[in-house]
Amino acid sequence: MDLGVYCIQASRYSIGEEPVSVTAVEEKTDPVKFAQVEETMKMQLEFPGGMTATAMCSYNRFANYLKLTSEKGRFELDSAFSYNGISGRTNNGKLSFPPFNQQAAQMDGFSRCIAEGLPSDADGEEGLKDMRVIEAIYKSAATKTKTAVIED
Repeated sequence: MDLGVYCIQASRYSIGEEPVSVTAVEEKTDPVKFAQVEETMKMQLEFPGGMTATAMCSYNRFANYLKLTSEKGRFELDSAFSYNGISGRTNNGKLSFPPFNQQAAQMDGFSRCIAEGLPSDADGEEGLKDMRVIEAIYKSAATKTKTAVIED
C-alpha cells in the first residue's frame, strides 16, 4: 500500500485506462520481520485495450522499475520511482528525463491548489481508483496467483 501505489498510478496514467483485472503474488523471505506487512509483491495489471503492466514493489529487494507491454510495443522505466535519475526505453529507443525533486514539485502543486482555489489532480476519486486495484491485488495474492477482477 506504500510503494505499490506508485506502480499502479504509473500504469494507469501511462496507459490512460483503468485496469480490469490483476494477478499478484506475494513473496516473503523473512516472515517474522514482515509479519504485519507484505515484503515483496509482484503484479500484472490487465487493461481493456489489451495492454498489460508488470510491476514489483518490495521493502527488502531492489524493485525500482516499471514495464508496460502490448502487441505494438513496450515501455520500460528502470529507476522508475527514484527522486532523480529516471530513465527508460521503448521499442523505439532510449528515454531520459531531466532531474527534478518530485516531492518539491508535488508540494508546490498542492500549495498552488490551495492558494488559487484549484482542484487537485490527486483527488479522492483517484485514491478510490487506486484502492480498487489494491484490493484486487490482495485478493489475487491470497488465492495464490489467481486473477482477480477489479470491482467498481
